[in-house]
Amino acid sequence: MSDTITKWHEMQEDKVLSDQGGKYTVPEKGGEAIPYHQKAQWVFIMDYTDGKAYRYDVSDLADDSEVIEAFLHGAGHQLFNCEWMVTKHKDFVNGN
Repeated sequence: MSDTITKWHEMQEDKVLSDQGGKYTVPEKGGEAIPYHQKAQWVFIMDYTDGKAYRYDVSDLADDSEVIEAFLHGAGHQLFNCEWMVTKHKDFVNGN
């Protein structure tokens, strides 16, 4: 199996439980539900304005997309020209 397909399957294991209002994740099938805010510690942002990717520690912020968007705006990003995501992982995987 290619690295991309393997990584996709690994990401599927960390899906947010939609029936819990997006507040919990299950790290592995049949595993115990874990509060989502304990998982999301980093936000990665791709800023198309300058063509750079950024990583911020958001472990001390509330688990709320509006709070994170306000933080990113305060950091100087124009959100209409960015893509961002929160994750428990500090490092990124280079697919090349």
